[in-house]
Amino acid sequence: MLEPTYWLIGAVSGCITGLLGGGAGLLIVPVLLYILSKQHIEHSYLMHLAIGTTFAITTVIAVVCGIAHYQNGTVIWPLVRRMSISLLIFMIVGSFVSTILTSYILIKIFGFMVLLIAVWVLFSKESEQNRKPNKMVLISMSALIGIICGSLGINPFMLPCLRKLGLNMHSAIATSVVLGTILAVTGMLTYIIAGWDVMSLSQHCIGYIYLPLFIPFAVSSSISAFISAKFSLYIPKNILKYSYAVLLIMISLKMIL
Repeated sequence: MLEPTYWLIGAVSGCITGLLGGGAGLLIVPVLLYILSKQHIEHSYLMHLAIGTTFAITTVIAVVCGIAHYQNGTVIWPLVRRMSISLLIFMIVGSFVSTILTSYILIKIFGFMVLLIAVWVLFSKESEQNRKPNKMVLISMSALIGIICGSLGINPFMLPCLRKLGLNMHSAIATSVVLGTILAVTGMLTYIIAGWDVMSLSQHCIGYIYLPLFIPFAVSSSISAFISAKFSLYIPKNILKYSYAVLLIMISLKMIL
């Protein structure tokens, strides 16, 4: 895969996050996995490098998108404050769990999990009435989101969970981006630490982050993410929802089959 393709895929990933509040990892992880498999890298570390590099890329995307959604005024900050700490804790747990699993197991779990999420997004009934969840509900959601995100490098459950809380689609997307920023930064730092002492990794790695892929993906995705986030308010909610579900199904089938 030629380097210009890296920039194109990065741009598409940024658009997905800007418009849908997350999901870039669903595209970036399998693409990075394919590219890394063509490099001279020990197979047992492929998925870990794909996840770690994805966290570094999505950190840049999330920060840029967060700025755009903040300017749109659609972030629900009280919910961000209530979920942040528990998300951090479960995120770290998930990150270290992934380091003890093989790449093959992580790939299959990734595929089945994404397919499950796609079905949920398509058929779940969502309330438009905002309601204040109790503490246990938020902790349960944080555990689900944090552990999956930490172990697989993806954050597809955030948006459906926020919709279940009654947030409208645009507020759910904006809040998902801000919470996703917290997850991405935590994941990036955790994967740097976890891979720091792995001697068989390339000299181009910082922990489990592969720099030759990080740079083109991060730059192109951050630009497209900011632009698409600014336009997300003008796209009908149903189009956003079904676009998200179709993307999930396509990625999951590619990983499973």
